[in-house]
Amino acid sequence: MLYIRSIVFNIYLYLLTVLLAGLGLPVLLLPRRAVAGVLRLWARLVNLGLRVICNIRVEIRGRDRLPDGASLIAAKHQSMWDTIVFFDLLPDIVYVLKKELAYIPLYGWFAVRAGMIRVDRDAHAKALRHLVKQAKTKASDGRPILIFPEGTRVAPGEHIGYKPGIAALYSQLDIP
Repeated sequence: MLYIRSIVFNIYLYLLTVLLAGLGLPVLLLPRRAVAGVLRLWARLVNLGLRVICNIRVEIRGRDRLPDGASLIAAKHQSMWDTIVFFDLLPDIVYVLKKELAYIPLYGWFAVRAGMIRVDRDAHAKALRHLVKQAKTKASDGRPILIFPEGTRVAPGEHIGYKPGIAALYSQLDIP
């Protein structure tokens, strides 16, 4: 039964994503906050699908400790869901993401219009300077910034080193 639910949920997820992104295309012409609203709706509908189709209830611990406004969040990246859930938790969040994701049709367009920070991982020091500059701008706008410190998905229980981006942001941004 779990296998069937998984297949049904994946169909739901991809159809929802394409449908919402397609219907949301005109929103790309509106201010950034409207685009963020579509992303938040997407996250909520994904979580609804998890609950209805898979009988999975999302539990967020420590939500009350998330500060309002600008903050730096370092999260473990274990699945695709990690890239979705924060749109609902922090409606005006800025993700730090690899620049290649901006080239994905629909997803990339929304990421760019929502003001995500794109990083060229091959540019090393130049990428760090760009990351810090962009993050300072976003933080001064009162937006929370999310980074996955390992720079990639990491299986539960697996440990790899952090990329330098998290240390650069922590040392250069004066935010919680």
